[in-house]
Amino acid sequence: MYKALINIKKIPNNIKIKIGKSKDQQLYLVGYKETFNKKKLPIIELSNNNRVWMLNEEIEFSIK
Repeated sequence: MYKALINIKKIPNNIKIKIGKSKDQQLYLVGYKETFNKKKLPIIELSNNNRVWMLNEEIEFSIK
C-alpha cells in the first residue's frame, strides 16, 4: 500500500452539486482536495453528512 501526505486546502461551502443516489442516500459533490502530486480528488458528501474522497479512476459514470 502506498502512503502519502494529503493536505486539504479548502472545502468551499457554496459547491453542493447533486450527483446521484446510492441505495437510500443522496450523493453530493462538495469540493476537491489536492494530493502532493497536484492531483485533484473529488469529495463526496452522503446524506448523513459524512464526506468521502476517492480517486477519479475508481469512479464510474453511467449516462442514461
